[in-house]
Amino acid sequence: MEINEVFYNLGSPVYSSDVAMSRANPVEYINPVFLPGIYCPKCNDLWASSSRVRIDETVSKKVSDILQSHNLPDFGVQLDQFQSLCKEMALATNIPLKMLEPGVDLCPPEGLIRNTKVKDFTHPFPGLIWVKGSVKASLEEAKLQGITFVKVNLKWTGKMKNSTEAVPELWEIVVNGKAWLEGSNLETITACSMCGRTEFLWGKNPKVDKTRWDGSDVFYVDDNPNIVIVTEKVKEILDYGKFTNFDCKTI
Repeated sequence: MEINEVFYNLGSPVYSSDVAMSRANPVEYINPVFLPGIYCPKCNDLWASSSRVRIDETVSKKVSDILQSHNLPDFGVQLDQFQSLCKEMALATNIPLKMLEPGVDLCPPEGLIRNTKVKDFTHPFPGLIWVKGSVKASLEEAKLQGITFVKVNLKWTGKMKNSTEAVPELWEIVVNGKAWLEGSNLETITACSMCGRTEFLWGKNPKVDKTRWDGSDVFYVDDNPNIVIVTEKVKEILDYGKFTNFDCKTI
């Protein structure tokens, strides 16, 4: 049976300039706890992912303590060292080993904010979306599949650094849904069988394989954390709410 579903790439609108983009998104993303990037001897490449695993502060502190005990650089760690580190960390924290990718953030979301005026959507990084409580409430009320929220720990910066004013409250959209692009699978996106480095095919064929979509309203394709895909239901909710600083592009 054919699945008649329209999908959209949820992201930022097109800005007229870099200044306009900065004004619309007055934040800087912080990732205080992350695994190091690696060097792979087989593919002769240095790399790190942009994945994010949102764990609580207690577990993040355990991760940080383990990292400090190894005293590794932030980038260029040898593959065997990295694999040994991950096995130790998985045992100590119960984080699944498959989630411990090079470069992955293992901490609650944090950011610096330089302006009291924040739009409904804020985009600190491709695929990283922070929203106001009004957006969160509308999406939660709809009981969508594939999405949860975690509060962002924000601190003032710039001219507001010493301000006693309360920082705006923002929530990160955590995407749990999954799908694959047509013609894509784990084998086709794996660039190196030794280290597991992947290459994303979004620009070549941005068409969701509906037979390998888990049915979520919010999802990633090919495990790519830089691109958030949503259903028509999500777009209708956002359009109805007349929320600001987002765009849903048909794919």
